[in-house]
Amino acid sequence: MKKTKADRRFRVLSALFVTLLCLMTGFPLVMTISVSLQTMSEVYSPDLNLIPDALQFVNYKTAMTTGSWARYFQNSLTVTVITVVMYKGKLHTVCAPYAHTEQ
Repeated sequence: MKKTKADRRFRVLSALFVTLLCLMTGFPLVMTISVSLQTMSEVYSPDLNLIPDALQFVNYKTAMTTGSWARYFQNSLTVTVITVVMYKGKLHTVCAPYAHTEQ
């Protein structure tokens, strides 16, 4: 099958759109990791630093020692259970009409 000019244009536009979406999704993730490895003075400076001057892992140590991990786990478990129960209920209501149709 011969590719037309419209097919090529669609493929290029699709690739550009997907690339844009990847950048829009990836940039906040990169910034989150970058900021977590910076000192507070670097975070609040007006310059945008994607790569910190020196990697500071003290922020992770502080989060691990001062956080309430049991509470965090309980919150995650609660959200997960509620989501699974709601999804199972929706799946059942979507599949029920199909079960009652004649084959």
